[in-house]
Amino acid sequence: MTENQLTEQHNARTLLRFAAPTIIMTLFMSLYTMVDGIFVANFISADALAGLNLVIPALSLLVALSVLISSGGSVVISRKLGEMRVTEARQDLSCIVLLTCLSGAVMTALALVFADPILRTGLGVTNILYPYALDYYRTLMAFAIPCLLQVQFQYLFVTAGAPALGLLCVAAGGISNIVLDYVLIVLCQLHIRGAALATGIGYSIPAAAGLIWFACNRRGALYFTTPRFRLCTLRESAVNGAAGMIINLAGAAVTWFYNRIIILYLGETGVSAATIVLYARFMFNSLPSGYASGVAPVISFNFGRRDFGRVKLLFHISMRAVLMGSVLIFAASTLLRGQITSLFASDNIQLASLAQRRILLFSISYLCSGVNIFAAAFFSALNRGKLSAAIMFMNVFVFLIGAMLLLPKLGLGADGVWLAVPAAELLSLLMTVLLLRRTTQDIWQHAE
Repeated sequence: MTENQLTEQHNARTLLRFAAPTIIMTLFMSLYTMVDGIFVANFISADALAGLNLVIPALSLLVALSVLISSGGSVVISRKLGEMRVTEARQDLSCIVLLTCLSGAVMTALALVFADPILRTGLGVTNILYPYALDYYRTLMAFAIPCLLQVQFQYLFVTAGAPALGLLCVAAGGISNIVLDYVLIVLCQLHIRGAALATGIGYSIPAAAGLIWFACNRRGALYFTTPRFRLCTLRESAVNGAAGMIINLAGAAVTWFYNRIIILYLGETGVSAATIVLYARFMFNSLPSGYASGVAPVISFNFGRRDFGRVKLLFHISMRAVLMGSVLIFAASTLLRGQITSLFASDNIQLASLAQRRILLFSISYLCSGVNIFAAAFFSALNRGKLSAAIMFMNVFVFLIGAMLLLPKLGLGADGVWLAVPAAELLSLLMTVLLLRRTTQDIWQHAE
């Protein structure tokens, strides 16, 4: 059996090196997701871009389901590896992958049957944007199982100690997506349906690679075996994965609320601008999210074998990295907003101006969001998923929604919608710091 990199005694350099493939993988996924929008905006229309954005909340729900099963499941599997319960870890791996496939099949059926009420009633798609939204939604939801699996294998490759393999698979899927965007949208003139097909095929590549690798890699610690359904394991996975799920639900909620409110203030052009801003947010937040996903299995592994001194070291290394990264992300968002908007709206001055101003307002949130994202992953790694879920729930469903409803009424108009995110992240940061202090004090006592 090959050595799992989770067992390495990591320092700052080796921890960053271990997490780097996951960071790059997450960033790469955000970038090739943006490519869909770039092709749609430049080769179809701004309305098509807005129609794509209106569908994003429904797709975020799909990803949230996978994260619920996958991130929490990876924590459980990592801890069992640390406790030397390898057979149970393999059975749990097989169980959560099987559940993911079944869930994807159900989601596809529901999406195809109830597409019209989901789009019109649930997502508020206007008549102008409906044809674009319908084509994109129906086509992409046919790939629900690959979509769920490619998210899941991001976590499981790291848990198996092979983050570089996950990066390679995502890179292959991303490059295929980019190439197929050009072929299907520009050459074959399939319009927005071509964008959905390109994305679905891009999802299928890492999904298929993950299935093959875990089925055939019998030399590693983790591979498929006969699944065993343990209610306690599934419950623990769901609790620990709740924070990650809420992060994705947050993206869905943010997009849904923005679409509903922005279309009242700025119409379809405002929704197109919101799409650009949310693409930028997805890209910048992918960095702390990728780091948190990369180091969480290492923290969980050491916590499972009760090496609390190592957990303390990993925490302090990570906090320094996240704080430095947050400042750099804020600077990059501020300085590169013109370049980002030009990718989508090089010939549309009104759209570019709207998007640049909103990216600037949004960028303030990056100073706080990195710590919140890492803290959620840290609590899950310690098998305290309820704390992770509490942070994310308060962030989105109390602080964010409350700010989105309140700030525009204070005379800020549409700007108030965008400033709601920095306000929510700041309030969440205050809550996060208090929870971290209380939790780490208990653990550090055992480390001394």
